[in-house]
Amino acid sequence: MAFAFVSTLHRQAVYVIRGSEPPAIWYRVNEPNGHKILPDGTHLIAAKGGIHHVGRDGKRIEVLGRQLAAPNDLALDGDGGVYVSAPAERESDQQARRSGIFYLDSKWSLHKVSDGFCYPNGIVVRPDGRALLVNDSCTRQIYEFQIAAPGTVGGKHVVAEFPDARL
Repeated sequence: MAFAFVSTLHRQAVYVIRGSEPPAIWYRVNEPNGHKILPDGTHLIAAKGGIHHVGRDGKRIEVLGRQLAAPNDLALDGDGGVYVSAPAERESDQQARRSGIFYLDSKWSLHKVSDGFCYPNGIVVRPDGRALLVNDSCTRQIYEFQIAAPGTVGGKHVVAEFPDARL
């Protein structure tokens, strides 16, 4: 039977949808957002207070990156690591561009790879693994970084800018 997982930010849960059955709560967590299933079948869920490592059964294994107040999106890099977009908790810090991009390596060690963002929201590693794309919702720009090695990026430049949504 096919199934899907859906993070519901304001309902404080991740739901599983199995075929034509109604959605069922699979995992409860405060403000779930980005969600990735790892090759071993466990899950990583970005949520308020860290990145939840959850078993196939929906039971928490551990919380990683607790120093991140509200990580929001995740991008697997193909080398066992995960890039994480993490807006600053306070709006004043966001406006001062104190939000960043982090890397959780295959041993679950977290480090910052870039900062200077207002509200990074949306992150993806290109299929060839050579570049990381990050959206900044405040500036409406998408940045591209060259990936030099797992967790090491450089060469940040704007690859797209969206028009003002108020138009």
